[in-house]
Amino acid sequence: RSGNRSAAAMVFTLDLLKAVLPALAGRRRIAPAGSAGGEDGKTGINWVRTAQGTRHSGAGRALWHVKAGDTFELRTPGGGGWGKVK
Repeated sequence: RSGNRSAAAMVFTLDLLKAVLPALAGRRRIAPAGSAGGEDGKTGINWVRTAQGTRHSGAGRALWHVKAGDTFELRTPGGGGWGKVK
């Protein structure tokens, strides 16, 4: 969050067939820093939800082995805020 209380993030969801899916994404452990008193952003996350409903999270740089009916979700991190929250 920033002084104007804005935040930005994107969610991508893919329904998949059997595949090996490479994922290369950053900011999974360390959040983007805020500036000028703004709060740090959120970290991102990647996970696979299996056809049976189990959810597995993993590193930003990984190979995901998925099967038909699985769903891969990549949540991008929001950037750090700018300016103090009022």
